[in-house]
Formats: sequence, structure tokens, C-alpha cells
Amino acid sequence: MKIARTPTCHPELKHEAKGLCHACYVLQWQKEHPERTSATAQRCYVRHKERRKPTRKASAKKYADANQEKILAYRRANAEKTNVAVAKWRAANPERHLANQTAWRKANPEKAKASGAKWRQKNPVNCSARAQKRRARLKEAPGAGVTASQFKAVCEYFGGACAYCLRTDLRLTLDHVEPLARGGAHDVENVVPACLPCNVRKQDKTLLALISRSRI
Repeated sequence: MKIARTPTCHPELKHEAKGLCHACYVLQWQKEHPERTSATAQRCYVRHKERRKPTRKASAKKYADANQEKILAYRRANAEKTNVAVAKWRAANPERHLANQTAWRKANPEKAKASGAKWRQKNPVNCSARAQKRRARLKEAPGAGVTASQFKAVCEYFGGACAYCLRTDLRLTLDHVEPLARGGAHDVENVVPACLPCNVRKQDKTLLALISRSRI
């Protein structure tokens, strides 16, 4: 006949294992065997992934709603790790990311407007690259395109100065040396950084026409 013993950790419980109640014994074993615990948890997750998906989502939402400040504090303290994880998820789920963004903008129009203005002010180079990408698409311009990182590299090559007036104290925009309106390509070999006044004055003129008129 098996005799029920009283654990030392929680005397109110009837059963014990090596002097501890069952729950405390399991926790201690998991701490002493982290690799085996992790492997077991991973096998269990894979085995029951689809069956527990609705429950997992509900639990995650419930926890997020109840611990918003805690989650924000963790993200601030681990910004780099969080950014990598978010970027990885967005790359793996582009359609869901776009749908989430669209839904959030519709639900929070004022916040979306303020957030967009803040981003444009903080990322003028990216903003200019995006605008020119859209313009090139509408004009069906040839070329391989210019990414924000490529345009940043071009700006660094010019030392952060306007390619026309050489000023470094003005915001730089993307300018096509051979204008798109004249058949120029939207390609990294056809772009230079230009301050907004120079870009406006150049408009759709070629570089030779601009120099000959000496308007800059």
C-alpha cells in the first residue's frame, strides 16, 4: 500500500516527490535539465500546433491587452532584438502586414497622419526615393529602379552635398540627371542628390541645358 506523504514546500498538499510537491518538483527538474525541457516543449508545440492555434491567439490577445505597459517596456529595453523580429515577421507575412497597416490607418486616421509626418521628417532620403519610385512607375520609365539604401549610398558618395550647388545645409532630394520626361531611366546611374531649390529650378531640363542657361 502506497503511503501519501506531506511535502515540505506546500504542507497543504497530500503528495510529495523527493520532499517537494509535484509542481515544485517539476519546476526544479526543468531548471536542472533545460535542453531536455526545451526539446520536449518543441515536440509538443509541433504536435498540437494546429489544434491549439485558436486558443493560442486568444490567450496572446488577452495577455497583450492586460500587459500593454509591460510589453512596451520590454520593447524599449530590447529595441534591436524587437526590430529584427518584427522585420523578419513582416518579410514572411507581407499580405498580413499590409492588411494590418491599412486597418490601423482606417481606425486611427489622426495618429496615422501624425506618424507619417514624423517619419517623413526623420527620413527625407527614403521619402524622396519613394516619391520618385512612384513617379517613375506612373511614367513607365525604364531602368532597374533606385532603392532607399542605394540613394543613401549616392548621397554619401557626394558627401551629403547637393550635386549642383554643393550646399550641405539643405534637405536632399533625388534628381534624375537625364529627366524622366525626356526618356531618362530610373536607375542608380542616372540619379544625384539635389537640394529642393536646385531640383525645382532644373525641372525637366537636361544637364547641358541647365549649365548653358547658368541658372544655378
